[in-house]
Amino acid sequence: IGFGAFVDISITARQAYIENIIRAQWSPRGDRLAVTSSRWQEQPQIYIISPEGNLRAQLKIAGGWAQEIAWSPDGESIAYVDYLNNRICLANREGPFRCLQQGAFSNSGPPSWSPDGARLAYCASITPPQCDVYVTALEGGASFLVASDGYDPAWSPAGTWITFSACSPNGCLLHLARPAACEQGTAGGLTAISSVGNVSHATWSPDGTRL
Repeated sequence: IGFGAFVDISITARQAYIENIIRAQWSPRGDRLAVTSSRWQEQPQIYIISPEGNLRAQLKIAGGWAQEIAWSPDGESIAYVDYLNNRICLANREGPFRCLQQGAFSNSGPPSWSPDGARLAYCASITPPQCDVYVTALEGGASFLVASDGYDPAWSPAGTWITFSACSPNGCLLHLARPAACEQGTAGGLTAISSVGNVSHATWSPDGTRL
């Protein structure tokens, strides 16, 4: 196609027969869609549907209220926040589910997987209403604090940074944290990178050079 050429693209809308969808997220390969839905007025559950809109599976979860969801990097598991029982859990098609962390979890975004799938970053309100960013290892459950009074954590593609938003009287600014430095408790792990207020829900570019 030469410069200035135009192409007509026909897009056929497909409807997934899942009612009352709360959240939706594509799998890493783009071949499945995970949704949380309170269909039939039940507590929100996790369903997997195909790009054609066909229901593939309902994941077995640990009861409670599954709302915020995040696919693992390999597409084999889904982490979710159970707001009813204040915990973060994992679910997959084969089961069984397992829960990793108890805490007072606020409605501040889904967990974020490290690129190697070994850890989760999330926001928990240990001293409400303040929300703090933590990282927990899937094996062993070791946790450490990344930042006080932050929310919406997101791992960089290389795993060397976690971005999050933090609010002050000047507004909600975007920050960067080095998880390796935070885990060791050393200084210099945090950096504010935005000068305008009310920034949230940051997403990394695939090469990790932009937000």
